[in-house]
Amino acid sequence: MKMNGNSWLQPFFLKICYILLLLISFISLGCGKDKVKPSEDSVLAQNALRSIEQIKEAYETKDLASVTGLTDSGLLRKIEKELNFGKAGLSFSTPRVITISSSHVNITLNWQGTWEIGGVTRTNRGSSSFVFLKDSMQLVQIEGDNPFSIPLTQN
Repeated sequence: MKMNGNSWLQPFFLKICYILLLLISFISLGCGKDKVKPSEDSVLAQNALRSIEQIKEAYETKDLASVTGLTDSGLLRKIEKELNFGKAGLSFSTPRVITISSSHVNITLNWQGTWEIGGVTRTNRGSSSFVFLKDSMQLVQIEGDNPFSIPLTQN
């Protein structure tokens, strides 16, 4: 196949296309290997949020024994005293504030809850700050409105 005297141009053009295609594929394969490593603060915040979710699920199922290592024993006893409901459901919002100091991780978020007690449904909502010890990631205090406390009256 002859193209008006430019027959040498066709193989040269094909070689350039193959080289460019190989170069683009090597670049695209090489870029996917570097993963961004999360910071230590990010890991601490994610661990605290996971702990809050585990404690919430244990509270709702009345299985606080499964979270004894995640919660200070005094705080766990206070939560256990609030298990006199038939059914409970809590939902937490996206954290409003996360503060990390040299000794504590503090997560502030809003929550909503419903409790069924003797056929009566009670609802409540509030804002809480969950305070964790930084080295053990153990929940030691809940400041503000306690989501694990049954409201005294129906709202």
